[in-house]
Amino acid sequence: MHGTTYYWQAQGEDALGGQSDWTATRSFVYDAVASDPTLAGPADGAFTVSPALAASYADSDSDSGTVNFRVCTASAAAGAQCTGLVTSGASASVASGASGSWTPTTGLVHGTVYYWQAQAQDSYGGQSGWTATHSFVYNSPPSGAVL
Repeated sequence: MHGTTYYWQAQGEDALGGQSDWTATRSFVYDAVASDPTLAGPADGAFTVSPALAASYADSDSDSGTVNFRVCTASAAAGAQCTGLVTSGASASVASGASGSWTPTTGLVHGTVYYWQAQAQDSYGGQSGWTATHSFVYNSPPSGAVL
């Protein structure tokens, strides 16, 4: 169970059944990783001027955490990192059951298709797998007209 402290010891035994004394007691705390996030926006294939990436964050033991984001030039299946990394970042800390968001501010070129994915990371460093990618087309606003 997450957050539970477990204690353990070891004892050696030889081929003839002779046993050593038990070792000193050691302990560890079990931390379950956060669940894979669910991509919330932008919608897959959307044209967007400001790609505010958002994904849900959930942790079975209610740890808070962040959502990590990757923006790439090539897609990937769930569990694998997308390739052709353009930029990456993370949301601010969010509570379990909330959504994390991040907006890329550099590296995007008008009219280009990008693929993005998310990964949850709890406050203890436990990470989920990467989600499958969704795509968006970066549609930068036109520059001002010149008279």
